[in-house]
Amino acid sequence: MGGGNLVRRARERSRRGSAHPGEPWGRLFRGRVLLPKLRCFLTLPRLAACPLGCASAALVPRYLVSEKMTEELDHTGQDSDADSEEVVLTPAELIEKLEQAWMNEKFAPELLESKSEIVECVMEQLDHMEENLRRAKKGDLKVSIHRMEMERIRYVLSSYLRCRLMKIEKFFPHILEKEKTPREGELSSLSPEELIFAKQYMANTETYLKNVALKHMPPNLQVVDLLRSVPKPDLDSYVFLRVKERQENILVEPETDEQRDYVIDLEEGSQHLIRYKTIAPLVASGAVQLI
Repeated sequence: MGGGNLVRRARERSRRGSAHPGEPWGRLFRGRVLLPKLRCFLTLPRLAACPLGCASAALVPRYLVSEKMTEELDHTGQDSDADSEEVVLTPAELIEKLEQAWMNEKFAPELLESKSEIVECVMEQLDHMEENLRRAKKGDLKVSIHRMEMERIRYVLSSYLRCRLMKIEKFFPHILEKEKTPREGELSSLSPEELIFAKQYMANTETYLKNVALKHMPPNLQVVDLLRSVPKPDLDSYVFLRVKERQENILVEPETDEQRDYVIDLEEGSQHLIRYKTIAPLVASGAVQLI
């Protein structure tokens, strides 16, 4: 049988079995051998309405995630009770969440909230996929296709983590200061591992400055205020965005003293170039996507 026939048959099987036929991750997890099993078991308080529960569990495995991962999809505003309920994501939805976090982190001028739970689930499933690929039949066309898709996912994952580390290194005094005095209801922007890295980076920077330069200077110049020396994230920079949910009465601050504040509506699906500070809360809630 020719290679073209094999490809056509694989595509036909993918279309028949995929809950998300337009997404590569959804297609590539149809194989009986390569179907990943769930290992990320996280519980959370029961949500009033979960839009993630509509995916077909018969076709794809479901990922149990916490409310932190799905809060941008749940805007009901109702308080959760003491009972716990599982919230699920299909593999295609999980990768879509990773890609959204990657794009937002890449284009936002500040460090955003850590998506460590998404990262952990993706890494665990990639490891399990690698184990299954080692047991798969050699020479199978599906193996090479799966490996190619896994490399693409690994690139997105590593790029996301590298982007966060670069921001930590660039703005570490301000990030750590923000972690010391968080606002009410504000989530931490650092994972536990990132917090350790930021503290070690700050300590190493202070030690280096002291050993190389400060100890050779007059006593009155041997103290450096890193909060004043290191620049802050430029929240007034402009970003491109795509609106995922319609937003009304968005207050836009004037660019010059001659202008006045004005209010705009953001229609779903529209794209805009706007100051980041204006739409930062919408990025955090998932109402808009940076592009």
